[in-house]
Amino acid sequence: MRQFIYLITLILSISALRGQSLQDLFERETSYQHFSGCIQVIKNGRTHFEYCAGNASPGRPNELSTAFDIGSVSKQFTAAAILTLVHEQKMGLADPINDYLGKYASERWEDVTIHHLLTHTSGIPSLFQSGQGLKMVMPKEEPVSLDELINYFSDVKLLFDPGEEYRYSNSGYILLATIIEHVTAQKYGTYIQKMAMNYGLNQTTFGPSDNYAKPYYGYRADLTRPGVDYHKSWTFGAGGIHSTVVDLTKWTQVIQSDEFLSAELRQEYIKPHTRRGGGKYYAYGWEVNEEAGTVSHDGMNFGYVAYLGFKPEQHTSIAILTNQSYESLTLTGASAAYIEELQTKAWKILESETIEMAPAISSDECIQGTYQFDD
Repeated sequence: MRQFIYLITLILSISALRGQSLQDLFERETSYQHFSGCIQVIKNGRTHFEYCAGNASPGRPNELSTAFDIGSVSKQFTAAAILTLVHEQKMGLADPINDYLGKYASERWEDVTIHHLLTHTSGIPSLFQSGQGLKMVMPKEEPVSLDELINYFSDVKLLFDPGEEYRYSNSGYILLATIIEHVTAQKYGTYIQKMAMNYGLNQTTFGPSDNYAKPYYGYRADLTRPGVDYHKSWTFGAGGIHSTVVDLTKWTQVIQSDEFLSAELRQEYIKPHTRRGGGKYYAYGWEVNEEAGTVSHDGMNFGYVAYLGFKPEQHTSIAILTNQSYESLTLTGASAAYIEELQTKAWKILESETIEMAPAISSDECIQGTYQFDD
């Protein structure tokens, strides 16, 4: 009798696991007006799941071909461009950055190398972050010159000696983009787009393309309003790239193939170079979680949240792009945390683990009308 009861329990457990799907997860989040964007999942090298919801602009729905601002996910493209120049023997990872900065070279940075910038171990204070000794500036709709941008942090002392600590630095990736322009004699955006197209990423650009999703603030249909399109020059090298979920999942496959640079540089690209805390490490534009077996990065801009991650051993990747966030600076972290939670749940579903999922809305009668509560 005990064996029979155990068998029934096991069957019910398996049924419960199979009952949780990525479709259920994202449809329910959409029904609660929490998700506007697209997701694509590649499993074992093949398309496993695709889903889009919400609008790219009034009357134009988000689609797999819609490009989104990917925020700091852009850093891995900047890093890949640098590694391409290393592969072409135009620079070395241990080279001092002042060798390639021209008029932007600084005595404060004489011991900072390319590797330090890539791994956020340069000690250079970060723009768009508080508590680092910089005047707090935020992106604007009007463009900013590279001179102005670098002047915000060039005269401020280092937070620590290069290589001694990890401290996330947007400024470091702005300098990497500057180095790319100096070495190639091309605009950063031009070089990035050529590199992307060389690998078949035809919808990846620096700045918005014709078919991009406009930003929106808010998570309730009656309160949602258009966001602000900040000029791409403000996040030069550290952000500002627009892409689709299709291009991004393709990218995770490209960088694991012989098509991408050399075996040695492919390893350096996603190698855990420096500990960043919480059991996580930073590679070159990627975060490595050895316990979870993932290589990933998230991105955030007002009106946009992005996530791209993959598990090399399983040839599985997840790209989530959204054009919806809170408007307030103090609440944008909550928008990023929400996508972090979504990607965690997506990975668990792929591993057949149970998750907490919002209940399905079978009728909307319960949320219509006027109600009065004690409080």
